[in-house]
Amino acid sequence: MIRFRFVDDHRTEYSVKRMCAVLTIHRSSYNAWRSRRERRDHKALSDALLGVRITEVFRQENGCYGAKRITA
Repeated sequence: MIRFRFVDDHRTEYSVKRMCAVLTIHRSSYNAWRSRRERRDHKALSDALLGVRITEVFRQENGCYGAKRITA
């Protein structure tokens, strides 16, 4: 993950092929990671919004609601 991000951040300065060779990752793996970016960002946003909603429900019920009640 970190190596893929490094390649992505520096792909305008160095060739992707060379960086992948130096970092011992496959170019196809990097390209697959890059193609899933939109889904990854959408999932992170969705998870963050869900976390906010869970916190709201928990606080509204003065910390008395557990996982079973919050998900119901």
